[in-house]
Amino acid sequence: DHGWHISMGADLATSTASGVQIYNNDISDWLNWQYPSATYHTDGIILFNNDNAAAVGTYSLYNNYFHGSLGAGSATGYIACGQKTSCTIFNNLMVDDGSASCAGYFWFYAWGGPHLVYNNTLVASPKSAYRIAVTTDGANAAGKTTVKNNIFINITTALHSYTTLANDIAASDSNVFRTTSGAAPAMATNDSTFITFAAWQSQGFDANSTKADPNLSAAYVPQSGSSAAGHAENLTRLGITPLTFDKAYVVRSLVWDAGAYRSGAPGTPVPPTNLSTLVR
Repeated sequence: DHGWHISMGADLATSTASGVQIYNNDISDWLNWQYPSATYHTDGIILFNNDNAAAVGTYSLYNNYFHGSLGAGSATGYIACGQKTSCTIFNNLMVDDGSASCAGYFWFYAWGGPHLVYNNTLVASPKSAYRIAVTTDGANAAGKTTVKNNIFINITTALHSYTTLANDIAASDSNVFRTTSGAAPAMATNDSTFITFAAWQSQGFDANSTKADPNLSAAYVPQSGSSAAGHAENLTRLGITPLTFDKAYVVRSLVWDAGAYRSGAPGTPVPPTNLSTLVR
């Protein structure tokens, strides 16, 4: 029941944020902040420093569960990484009920980056099928966002830029895109120009991504025959220890699955008492 559930922001060049980790939160209920105008913009997590001279803050946002409507006013996104931020976002489950507009599940704006988006599961209802998963506002330097190993459900416009998408995306691959019709999603550039999935691939993106059914359970875990199983790139080389576990803290196998959860048998979660060792 907040307009911004978690906010870390500043307007001072002397303000710094380094190595901040935001994880294991359940974030929902923005409706009391609905507004018929842009007076309030609603966010799950919003991070920023509005001073151009400030150092870029670094954040890891993982294993969070976002769900429900952001409201009908000036909704922004479940995660908004603003000016002077660099966000690594993984193992999040985002389930939108489709009752209000949203600028994006992730919204990256102003002078920030690089932003890394790995192994998230993003679910839209049929009502919200046209929502945008990753949005940049064009003020980022070229090639600032990487999108890999994610599952997009019922989202027909998956990636979006207010200028030129190919300049704002450093890499996008090994994703699962599943629309309500089973067709491939569109991408959007210059705010109103849509790119077919085939044209997007011709630019060198998402060569190994698929539109096949990920066959998720009611808990959003890939089941037998899922297109997400074994479909992802193994990102152990990045050295992000919590990413080598899924959202349930089950270790990922040598062959990775797309999305926040491992497919098949649940495995053995890491005891909560060991959580501190995972994030160091």
